[in-house]
Amino acid sequence: MFQVPVISRYYYSNPNLRLYQITGGRGSTERKSAILFFHGAGFSTNQVTPSQFQHHASVFASYGMLAFCVEYRPASVEGLYSPLTCLAHARAAIRWVRQHADTLGIDVHRIVAAGASAGGYLSLCCAMMEERGESVSSKPDACLLFNAGIPNRCSHCSRKKQTH
Repeated sequence: MFQVPVISRYYYSNPNLRLYQITGGRGSTERKSAILFFHGAGFSTNQVTPSQFQHHASVFASYGMLAFCVEYRPASVEGLYSPLTCLAHARAAIRWVRQHADTLGIDVHRIVAAGASAGGYLSLCCAMMEERGESVSSKPDACLLFNAGIPNRCSHCSRKKQTH
């Protein structure tokens, strides 16, 4: 699945979901920024895996960030998870990174959510939707979106042209 070295870490149980931390980044004693990549392929039966962004994550790791590729729905039961369940998994991944920031050497105020298509949608939802009753925030401090699955029309663009 991965062509780059990773450390697999479980962040969620039932189902067991993993974060894949890209290894080989720059060493530093300073607290690092973290970036979590959420793969695309919609909330359908497409077999895209967390390794989709392994090369992007490797580049960010080479610049000194802690980079993770997130499994937010298990491929073995693809298509059985709703977008809301996937959002709960995405939030749990960000929350896990924040909860383990001291151990991992992460600055809790520099966490980025990144993703394409459904993964971009999840990243943006994590940033924009209200949190309820959580002691640890799942809101990223920034988002990096690749063709995120969101409407791209503004009210100005959808108006019909008037002709006289």
